[in-house]
Amino acid sequence: MDINSSVATDSAGNSNQAASQFEFIFGNPTETFNLCDTNTNVLSSVASGIIYDSGGPSANYTGKRDCRLQLTAPAGQLVRLSFRSFNLQNNGSCGSDYIEVRNGNASGSRITFENSMQRLCNNLTGSPPHGDIVSSSNELNFRFRTNGGTHRPGFEIHWEFVHDTFPDPFSFTSVTDADFEEMIFRSTTIIGINAASTFNVSGSGGSPEVRNQTTASSFSTSASIENNQDLEVRVQAPGFYSETTTVTVTSGSESAEFEVSVPAILSFTNEPNISSSTTYYASTQVTGGFSGTMTVSISGIESPQVCLGSGTTCDGDEDTWATSVSSSNMDFVTIRMTTPGSIASSDSFSADVQYQLGADTATTTWKIGQACPEGYILIPDNPSDSYSTYDFCVMKFEAKAEIDASPGTYDADGRNGSTDNWGQAAHTPASVAENQPWREIDRDGAIAECRSLNSETGDANIDADSNGDCTYDLMSNDEWQTMAQNMELQDANWTGGSVGAGDSRGQLEQQHERGAV
Repeated sequence: MDINSSVATDSAGNSNQAASQFEFIFGNPTETFNLCDTNTNVLSSVASGIIYDSGGPSANYTGKRDCRLQLTAPAGQLVRLSFRSFNLQNNGSCGSDYIEVRNGNASGSRITFENSMQRLCNNLTGSPPHGDIVSSSNELNFRFRTNGGTHRPGFEIHWEFVHDTFPDPFSFTSVTDADFEEMIFRSTTIIGINAASTFNVSGSGGSPEVRNQTTASSFSTSASIENNQDLEVRVQAPGFYSETTTVTVTSGSESAEFEVSVPAILSFTNEPNISSSTTYYASTQVTGGFSGTMTVSISGIESPQVCLGSGTTCDGDEDTWATSVSSSNMDFVTIRMTTPGSIASSDSFSADVQYQLGADTATTTWKIGQACPEGYILIPDNPSDSYSTYDFCVMKFEAKAEIDASPGTYDADGRNGSTDNWGQAAHTPASVAENQPWREIDRDGAIAECRSLNSETGDANIDADSNGDCTYDLMSNDEWQTMAQNMELQDANWTGGSVGAGDSRGQLEQQHERGAV
């Protein structure tokens, strides 16, 4: 069971929990009380009944009354009150004539209503002005109090003993490595109810269905589950890379999302050490099965080619190579690229590989050669994360202001008093250890300086990397996150000597800076 004190309602009396979440023990009232008529305190364990004010169903209530009705259901059941009519004196704060409801007995916790008050008079709108009330245990205490002033028609309130079919919170373990259109099954044990509860599943894709796994019922969009039985959900995975299907399973006020994802496209292993006039190969296995025809295309300035293999990789001229190939049955994708006859030690070459299945496309990049210029370090992409990056280079040191008129020399303190964006016309950012970082420059200025390092001119040419020598730019948030994750995955960055063992050294440094250690 997962409710606090009552079924929450809005000002019009609409409950946020369906009445069907309670199974009625009896359908017709079997006992009737005119509360505060000739009695002060009444005890009842009858399964259903009607509570009237002291005037009964047709007359106004009388004044100067203060009386209670204690309702006690069998263990494991709850008490539900349903307001059919309600008309009391209204003075705003409910200090004259009012109803008060408590969980348990007269000293139990008071139920708070939708107006954030713990009493009911004519201080709410609607007819009736509030929804059903459900106890959080098998006992509920009802109090009616009037003063000696204005008297009105009063109320008619029905009670019923009900089963608890609100489950405790439940969840499903998401799947992040599904094959194309794979049927995925996951189950969870339902607890916190004492009668059968209905679970519904919904989602925009994946044809989601649920069933009672314990009784091996058929899959459908809804399933009936009893306490300690297993609820199973079935979802078909998406049909392409980096796609996710999300479905929601709901019972009453409780719900759980279930996500099924096909991982990102597998990348090719970069080759940093290359020679001139040499052909280099890289292969990767296609993720999961697929239906239909997949097309793989490759592009780059050194005429790269692609080959598809079924059961094996391609490794020579005897295989079929092209810039675009299609197949409905592929296991491996192999790409190749031949270096020019003359290359420098800092040269690198890249090729973009695009996968297309129907209207869906995904692209990855393969690089060979020296990945980073001097003063930069390589940050490898992690294909399993959610960040939109490839391998990239980042400055090994904070950027220094190199003096254009004197290459190899740098501004000593990296600033010029309080002048904003100083020195851009006469300096260039450089990754070196000596001197102070370039300061007094805003974000737009930093972007402009980073992009000034490109051999192309004009933002369009820079963004397109028209000559294939990569692009300099200010670091993006996704690149920051990729670098942080890369550091987290290094054994040397953990005090225990392996990833996850002990504390991360970055965390310890932050604690030290805050004076925690």
